[in-house]
Amino acid sequence: MQEWYAFVKETAKEYKIDPNLCAALAAGESGYGDQEVRFGPVCDGKYYAPYNLHYSAFKKWNIANWKVNTKVGIWRLSELLKSHNGNLHAALQHYNTDDKGEKYDGYVANIKKLQRQYKKRRVFAEPSNNGRCQMTMR
Repeated sequence: MQEWYAFVKETAKEYKIDPNLCAALAAGESGYGDQEVRFGPVCDGKYYAPYNLHYSAFKKWNIANWKVNTKVGIWRLSELLKSHNGNLHAALQHYNTDDKGEKYDGYVANIKKLQRQYKKRRVFAEPSNNGRCQMTMR
């Protein structure tokens, strides 16, 4: 997971999007049971995790590769946020088109909850020198 976290952080920075949100979307889309995020085919091969991209995306990308899948998933989220003026609710509605009504509202609430959990865990936080002695040149 550490390698995936590092790649999410790098890709999120490239697309100027919160890495906590990016990881939350993957966890919300493909997390299952004790698996925070799954990698590979899901739903009988109809989608590919971690971002649950539809198999039709193979026409453009090798989404079976987790790095490609991650990059495409984050890029897609970024584009949807731009086209919906930063409105996460609307962007997610176009990311996950299967859910409607209350089920969709629960999906969005889950993504937001997961985003808060990633922030709280500080998965993507920069290392700090808090409590450490810093040397200065004189």
